[in-house]
Amino acid sequence: MFKYLCEEATADIAVVAEGKSVEEAFEESAKAFTNVMVDLNQIKPKKEYKFKIKAEDIKSLLYDFIDELIHVFEMKHLLFCDYKVMIDKKNFSLICTARGEKFNEKKHTPKSVVKAMTYFGMEIKEEKNKTMIKFTLDI
Repeated sequence: MFKYLCEEATADIAVVAEGKSVEEAFEESAKAFTNVMVDLNQIKPKKEYKFKIKAEDIKSLLYDFIDELIHVFEMKHLLFCDYKVMIDKKNFSLICTARGEKFNEKKHTPKSVVKAMTYFGMEIKEEKNKTMIKFTLDI
C-alpha cells in the first residue's frame, strides 16, 4: 500500500509506502514511483529487468534503488508494474527483478516527470510485521 502526502511538498511528491517486510515496502515504494509518472494499471509485465545495488546504509539503498528506476526509464524508456526485491540488510545490498514494458505515450498516459529521488524527509521504520518508508520525489 502506498499514498501521497501532497500537503508536505509542492514541487515534490512525498510518498509513504508500507509493507509487511522491508522488501515489500521497497516494492511498494517502486510502485508509487512508477504511479507518479503513469497509471500503474496501464503497464503490462511483458519484459523482465534485473539489477543489483550495494549501498552504505539502508537509506542510501532506497535512494539508489529509486534512482536506478529513474535511470532505466530515462535511458531505456522502461516502466514497471511488478517488483520482486530481495534485501541483504547486513551488507545493505539488494537484487530486484522488475517486470513491465517500454513506455508508449499512446498507451501510458503521462502524469508527472520524476527528475530525481531525494533524501528530504526520508524515513524507514521497521517494526515486527510492518515497515513504513517515507521519501520525496523531485518532479
